[in-house]
Amino acid sequence: MADPFHFSVPGAEAVFDGKFLTLKNAGTVRIWQLCNGWKTVYTGFQMPEAFSFDAAGEADWDITACSGCAELLSAECQETDQKIRITSIFHYPESHIYLKHKIDCYPGISGMRTQISMKHEKEIPAQERSPERDQVPQFVSGYSESVPFSAEHYKYVAFGFNNDSQHRYSLDMPILTESRREAHPVQGRESIGNCNGIIFADEQERGFILVKESHKCANSPGIATGEFILFRDKIVSTGLGFSDGSPHWLSGDDYRPAWANWMIPFRNGAFGAVQALKEFDRARYPFRKDRDMFIAMNTWGSRGDGSLSRLAAVEENVLAELESCADLGIDLLQIDDGWQFDPGTADFQNCAWTPSEKGFPHGWSAVRERAKKLGMKLGLWAPPDFITAEQLLKNIQDGGFRRIKLDFLNLTKRKLLDETLSFAKSIVDGADEPVGINWDITEACPRMGFYFGREYGNIFLQNCENSPQGATFKRFIAYDPEVTLNQTWLLSKYFNLNQVQITIQRIAESPHGKGYSQDYACGIALMGNPLFFLETRRFTEDERELVKDVISVYKQHREQILSGYVYPVGNQPDGTTWTGFQCICSDHEGYLTVFREKAAAEDEFIFELIQVPAGKQIKLTGLYRGKDTLLVSDENGRYCFCGLPCGSWAFYRYEVV
Repeated sequence: MADPFHFSVPGAEAVFDGKFLTLKNAGTVRIWQLCNGWKTVYTGFQMPEAFSFDAAGEADWDITACSGCAELLSAECQETDQKIRITSIFHYPESHIYLKHKIDCYPGISGMRTQISMKHEKEIPAQERSPERDQVPQFVSGYSESVPFSAEHYKYVAFGFNNDSQHRYSLDMPILTESRREAHPVQGRESIGNCNGIIFADEQERGFILVKESHKCANSPGIATGEFILFRDKIVSTGLGFSDGSPHWLSGDDYRPAWANWMIPFRNGAFGAVQALKEFDRARYPFRKDRDMFIAMNTWGSRGDGSLSRLAAVEENVLAELESCADLGIDLLQIDDGWQFDPGTADFQNCAWTPSEKGFPHGWSAVRERAKKLGMKLGLWAPPDFITAEQLLKNIQDGGFRRIKLDFLNLTKRKLLDETLSFAKSIVDGADEPVGINWDITEACPRMGFYFGREYGNIFLQNCENSPQGATFKRFIAYDPEVTLNQTWLLSKYFNLNQVQITIQRIAESPHGKGYSQDYACGIALMGNPLFFLETRRFTEDERELVKDVISVYKQHREQILSGYVYPVGNQPDGTTWTGFQCICSDHEGYLTVFREKAAAEDEFIFELIQVPAGKQIKLTGLYRGKDTLLVSDENGRYCFCGLPCGSWAFYRYEVV
């Protein structure tokens, strides 16, 4: 039997008395009772005056491989990496299985992350088929988290994000999927699938959020990511991440982790829910200024199909682009596919994964020296299916690369997913300088998704390209500022934009760019990580001046923006309306980008800003195109914006006065 403990740090406390486990953090309380595992018996915003629960039924998890009674062997709590972790080990003697249960919380941040891992109690022969292995249970079904509540008193919003942005780059195929309804399970049970998370709220505008930490997308379920199943008295999260069509048995050498779950209590209605989600997400996947704050340029995106775009990844072009990017104020140049081949060739199977002697006659030395001279950083493209971690680390060392875009992922098997995460970890941990990953989610096949792997970097969202006349070109990915604005706006409803690369292209070359200016395309990206997915020497001098002006202003404020929380305001972009983003830096200040799309008929628009008390005035400081002004709210606490021509935008800093 595990020993009791009492652990506390400022803002959080964990207590195990031998029967009950209590976790208090950020004004919330969750209590588990020892009942064949941990069983949640109370969640709330204050400690009950007295409690003596008699927990019927089973633990918060139910896994087919784990039969019989569970014995608690150990339970301990410690603080590590700015989080509190409670680790418990259970043993199922009948099944010969050990189960590790982890609870992570971040002091001062509402919510917790739970995860189970399992292993067999003895070593198993390495052969894929053997009598010993056949006696070990396979992972086939079960759930890893459940939250008790009375569903009839709640409404819910299920939300999920779609990958395959390359083929879903259209206003008709939104990146966000949402469903809203009363929490009344038909016949006592309702399956809620195709979502990343679900928000439950009661009549007092309080509730909780459940998120599956996995590579699942709304249109790409991934590896056994399961679904949420709603009962009248609880919600459970199914899908362990083990069963993917290949034989996976528990091994005796190490614990095999299942997908984790986030449970985040909230107050203060819809805003309180999303703010709690974004704060927990940022605690789980911290933004690292030294690694993640940059404006990037990528050599792909200006020449058409693959064979033509690879020609941009040669020394002569990279050196010229470094000069151009430095002049514009861009921080990092990323060399995309093509650096590893002689120009005009592409043989992935027989590639040495060193810079091509014909493409880069000086190896990496010339571009590294030029970047250093100009005060710029370098990034590189690589496919883990072909290049080894050792080969990539050698290139990182020789070239001084700080950002690695990982591509060609097709993570249909758990083994592939685990190997890819290990690959990323070895790159991030093995480099001498801070190095981050760009996770490409532009294809339909399972990749890293939105809620997985971001401890290593951020999301590469879109392959939005332009093409010179006569080049072979995929028209469906031709850059469209209205679609990029729409996807960014929808993503910001539930997701932190400071870990998403937002594409900028040359408006003059886009078949959808008429009616917009080059700075408009730049403005769309300012609340995320701006990415120039083009060769910047294609800009005219007038375009360059616009880009330089936007970058110069943005850099003065980007640290505050990247530290704030971004929300969509105005209408959902569709080419005909006023829209924008609000970055909340504190209760009384932040930033606004306001867009009047080219077909917006109204000369003024009423915006409802977030977390601005009714009746308060807003002092606007025009940072780009916008004018300094003092806005007075109407009787409903809304603010009127005007003065923008069609197809234009403005960038403001605001203060509540």
